[in-house]
Amino acid sequence: MRRGVPSKARNNPKNAATAATPAGGDRVPSRGVGPPPGSAEKHALSLHRRVAWQVLRLTKRFGREHDGQILLDLHLSQGDLAALTGGSRQRVNDVLGRMQSEGLLQVGPARLTVRDADGLRALAEGRRSLTI
Repeated sequence: MRRGVPSKARNNPKNAATAATPAGGDRVPSRGVGPPPGSAEKHALSLHRRVAWQVLRLTKRFGREHDGQILLDLHLSQGDLAALTGGSRQRVNDVLGRMQSEGLLQVGPARLTVRDADGLRALAEGRRSLTI
């Protein structure tokens, strides 16, 4: 068993987000992400809203604050995030790139950094949209 990730999580990417442990540091205080929408409701949302919602959910559970940003040190691939959001890896990659270009996220190897949590929350709630 890899440290912090039970074998069940390694075999199913959908389990990884709920079973993995953060790389260290303090957890981010809970801030208004709200309960997850039902499956039918979640898939009715646009992909960029689903990705934003999932990143917020993961940072709420596994993130740690550092220099006013939230670090998410999960070994979560774009394919894993695609499985969690019901999108393709290619489209999730496009959405992450657009979020990064708008200053919401910084995407790095095995790490996501939320640079603008309020902006990401506005995107997840539909009060903001990504530019094309």
